[in-house]
Amino acid sequence: MQNDRRTGIQVNMAKMKTAALLGLALGLFLTATLAARGNSAAGNEPSDVVHSLARMASLLPTGGIETAVRLLRQESEQAAPRLEPASFIDTSFEMLDLAATTVGKNPTLELEGGRKISFTLRPDLQKEAEKVFEQYRPHEAAFVALDPRTGEVLALAGYADGKLAPHRALQAEGPAASVYKVITGAALVEGKGVSSAKEVCYHGGGSGIAKSHLVHDPDRDHTCHSLAEAMGRSANVVFARLAFNLLTRGEMKAFAERFGFNQVLPFEWPVEVSRVDVPDNRLEFARMAAGFYHSTLSPFHGALLAAAVANGGRMMRPGIVSEVTERDGTVSWQRQPELFLEPISAQTAGILCEMMQKTVTDGTARKYFSRRTPGLKGVTVAGKTGSLSETHEGVRYHYSWFVGFAPADDPKIAFASLVVNDPNWKVKGPVVARRVLDRFFQEDSTPHHRTARR
Repeated sequence: MQNDRRTGIQVNMAKMKTAALLGLALGLFLTATLAARGNSAAGNEPSDVVHSLARMASLLPTGGIETAVRLLRQESEQAAPRLEPASFIDTSFEMLDLAATTVGKNPTLELEGGRKISFTLRPDLQKEAEKVFEQYRPHEAAFVALDPRTGEVLALAGYADGKLAPHRALQAEGPAASVYKVITGAALVEGKGVSSAKEVCYHGGGSGIAKSHLVHDPDRDHTCHSLAEAMGRSANVVFARLAFNLLTRGEMKAFAERFGFNQVLPFEWPVEVSRVDVPDNRLEFARMAAGFYHSTLSPFHGALLAAAVANGGRMMRPGIVSEVTERDGTVSWQRQPELFLEPISAQTAGILCEMMQKTVTDGTARKYFSRRTPGLKGVTVAGKTGSLSETHEGVRYHYSWFVGFAPADDPKIAFASLVVNDPNWKVKGPVVARRVLDRFFQEDSTPHHRTARR
């Protein structure tokens, strides 16, 4: 099944022109690393690929990484047909395994001639995520962490086929599940002015949405939650009914696309597009609003969604290359924070932040954070869980999400954690996130970076 998924994803990637070009640059780096270790699978001589990467680095100061890759591609097409981007896309997944290991443990790559490329990854966070994956060995898993203020990628780890596989963090093959409630919540709060205190009384809906759930029934609707409480408890009927009564298909689609769905995300590696297909059928529309199918999400994109809320509604352009330093020590290219999308206002982001804190204080992730580990003492975490099952080739797989950020009142890290379990359950997404967050705040424990426990 995994091979079939990879084939389909590679076809999708071939259509992502900008992302594919960026993938070429990192493909050159990874091929160089492989060649240096004596692996000839990529079919290039070490001197050739190192020269190509050095050339890419020299082009960065001319106009940024996208311009550098475009110019490098033009040169390579004229001089070396074997450097066609497709050849790197076809083998990039195998090379990405090495990327997370090598780049994560040594965040600076030195090229021939003394030029150095620095990366934004935090080795301690990368290792902690990989350690959890190897400890539990789930069917598949991924973890991505970002600095929400800058878009710098702090960790990009994955697990599939019984081994580390960071490409899994870039795949959008699974459902967004209840993480999509963040989008629905944004559409209700910003698009329709719904208060987070808006109360809805309902019945049922724990495992699905039926027509009867969408109509108020005084004789049966005895469970009441505010919109904020519904976010924390992931109350499906509250989101389904409010969306059914207040939102149009076009409004839902517009808010999803404001958050980056149905479009290519800028990054040095190709990221599979997260999709939303808003149904015309109103019952299916209500189900989608609650997170039941009709949307896919990559862990990478999930971290960006959380980062946008954390950063006052501003989604920064993500990146993993930090700077290029010349042999004499001068910095010839340096990454600068750049706005990518601004899906919601700062006011809406603040409201969503308060709603998402309830997930951890008294909602679906409470049990994972009730016992405060050393690094998380005094740190308030905001997040959203997601849980949904799908059947592939006769096997039932369960997707467990947790996306969020911390500290809630002054975010330094945004993240997405996904674990895909087969019928033999291993671990859930919040467990991975808690472990990495604990590591992050143990290393970042000065008073300036702490918040009062609420």
